[in-house]
Amino acid sequence: MEQRFVIKPHPDIELGFERKELEYFLTFPDKPINQDTGLILAIPGFGDRADSDYQRNKLRPYLAGKYNCLVAGVNYFGIGIKGPKRGFNYITAENLPALIDHIYGISPGSYMVNTVLRTDLLAETLKQKGIKRLDTLCRLIRTYAGGEYQSFGFLPAVDCLAVVGDVLRRYGINRKKIVAFGSSYGGYIALLLGKFAPKTFSRIIDNSGFVKVCLSDVAGKEFMSHEHILIDGVGFPYAEDTPWTIIDDASPNYFSDDCKSIRSVIKENHVMESDAKYCIFHSENDQLVKVQEKRQLVRLLESKSISVYYKEVNKNDIDGKVFKTLDHGMEASLRGLFDLAAGVCNNDLHKSTDTNDFDLNSTYTYDCGGKSYTFSFFHNFEIHVELRKN
Repeated sequence: MEQRFVIKPHPDIELGFERKELEYFLTFPDKPINQDTGLILAIPGFGDRADSDYQRNKLRPYLAGKYNCLVAGVNYFGIGIKGPKRGFNYITAENLPALIDHIYGISPGSYMVNTVLRTDLLAETLKQKGIKRLDTLCRLIRTYAGGEYQSFGFLPAVDCLAVVGDVLRRYGINRKKIVAFGSSYGGYIALLLGKFAPKTFSRIIDNSGFVKVCLSDVAGKEFMSHEHILIDGVGFPYAEDTPWTIIDDASPNYFSDDCKSIRSVIKENHVMESDAKYCIFHSENDQLVKVQEKRQLVRLLESKSISVYYKEVNKNDIDGKVFKTLDHGMEASLRGLFDLAAGVCNNDLHKSTDTNDFDLNSTYTYDCGGKSYTFSFFHNFEIHVELRKN
């Protein structure tokens, strides 16, 4: 059984964008909730959603039934940004017509209709000239419905914590058994949850997660990206629309070192004493998140006496079932991966204490240099995050 919930989201404390309602889905085990029923956050990564067929019909029901848990999937802030053709469109970069005219000798009048870019007309003209892909300089700007942007981990993690609080408020689950689980960007969000709520989770399960922000995702328009989309058989380079800037340090939307710091899980003075046990998988050949970065995280956690199981996957581990390649994410089976992580702990997903950050009214302040972020948890299962100048 699945239920959909909509709750009020936490405000955007960094850029002040208006927040829409926060949607999440809860999948229940076949048997009634009992004293051992826990909670798993199954966190979608780039290109996925909580209401995708795989998350809804394959992953969450499997985990709920096998591990006696409520399994939550959250459509966190910005979840659609790396997704397929859903909720976005392309607009003309300001200098695009001039560049196309200069490079290819194609007049804007042949593809601009009432100042609107007609990519189909432009593609047809390019094909007639034998051009299969536009120069990287000739970029479209990809914009999104709903006014969301790439927060890169921060707001998604806050959204997931709000959902944990809402589930705890609604259901009398086993508070010793709360798990955050994800792969790639989802794994990174799971790691951030361990950072921001160190007394809440019993297990943090990460596959190939980032350990710090990727600036090219945050400020895509200020990078030369090689990403492209095929339109009528022609490759169109594009950049993500974003309010962030990493160039203009006088802008209120400047992505400063403070923004980077709060999003890092390898900043030593941000690692708190934790109840969670970490289970981390990473390919030795990951080209997106270098294995040296993940080793740095593991060493840092261990130096703080935090329990870590770390599996560095090599060619001998490729079994075609759980791990299929050594590329980023390893095309890993998420069900198989969770089973593997649970097996490391003899299928015991519990921690020793039944209190969490909401019960403890925890407050954590992360000094990021010029600013500090303070996370406050309350007995009524609400979370409040405040940003202050130092």
